[in-house]
Amino acid sequence: ANRKYASFNALLKHVPPLRDMLFDPNHTPDKLAKYLRELQKRADKARNENIHDVCELVGSMAATLFPTQYISIKRAKHIRMDRGIKSPVFGYLLCPSNMDWNDSVTQQAIQQGETDISDMFFINALYENLRRGTGSLLKTGLFKSCMLVKVWCYIFTCPATAHRIPYDDIDTLHPDAKRPCLGLDGPQSKLSDRAVASIIGLTSVTPRTIAYAVVMLHFNLTAYDSWPNDKCVGGLSYTAMWNWVVDWFEAPETDADAELAKEVLTWWNERVFPKQSAAVRAAVTSGKAKFQAAEAAAQAAAIAGSTPA
Repeated sequence: ANRKYASFNALLKHVPPLRDMLFDPNHTPDKLAKYLRELQKRADKARNENIHDVCELVGSMAATLFPTQYISIKRAKHIRMDRGIKSPVFGYLLCPSNMDWNDSVTQQAIQQGETDISDMFFINALYENLRRGTGSLLKTGLFKSCMLVKVWCYIFTCPATAHRIPYDDIDTLHPDAKRPCLGLDGPQSKLSDRAVASIIGLTSVTPRTIAYAVVMLHFNLTAYDSWPNDKCVGGLSYTAMWNWVVDWFEAPETDADAELAKEVLTWWNERVFPKQSAAVRAAVTSGKAKFQAAEAAAQAAAIAGSTPA
C-alpha cells in the first residue's frame, strides 16, 4: 500500500496535468479516462523506444564482452534470434548466479526447461564482473554489473555516458574495451535538456530506476522481439522482477541488508553522478565537523559556568 501511494505521488509530481485534473472539482470521469489512455499510450511508446535502443546497446556490449562469439558487432546489435537461453553467451548471462552454466548437465536442464528459473531473478548479468564470486553470498556484487549501469545511463542520461562507463574485467573482454571510467561528469557529458534525468529532475540514482533498467536489460537478453502484453516471458513476470529489485533496496529484511542497499546506491551514484556524490560527502563531513565544534564549545561553556569563581 505504501509503495503504491509513493508511486502515485511520484506520478502526480511528474505529470502535473493529471494532478490538476484529479483535484479539479469540475473534471468528469470520461475526461479522466481519456487522459489516462493517452498517458498509457505515451508510456508504451517510450518503453518501446527504450527496448529498441537497449537492444542495440546489449548486442554491442555482448560483442565486446564476448568477442569470439560474434562475427561482427553489427550482427550482434540487430539480430535477436541469436539471444535467449539457447545461446551460449546470452544463456550464461540469463543463468541464475547460483548455478554453474559451464556444467553441461546444468546448462541442458535449463535450456530444455527441466530446471525452472522463471522466478530466479539474480542472473549473472546483474553481477559485478558478470558473475557471483566463488563462495560468495548471492547478494555480493549484485546490481554492480557494467551492463546494468550502461543500460541505466543509456535510458536516463545519454548514450555517450553509457559508452564511457568501463566494462567489467572479465577474461573474455576485448583489450580495447579496457579504459577508465569518466562517469557523467567526464568531457562532453553535460546532460541535454531532452535527457530523461533532466526532464524529471533526476540528480541521483533511485531503486525504481534501477529496477526499470534491470527489466530492460533482461528483456533484451532474450530472443523475444516485442514486449508481451502480460509482461511475462518464458514464465518470468517482469512485474515480479521489478518489485523484487525495489524490495531489495526499499524493504531490506535486516539491518545488514539495509546497509548493503545503501552502499550499492552510493556505489551507483559515485559512478553516474560523481560530482553530486562528492558534494554530498563534503557536506556531510562539514556538517559533522561543525556539529562537533559546536558541541565542544557548548561543553566548554557549561564547564566554565559551573566552575566556582
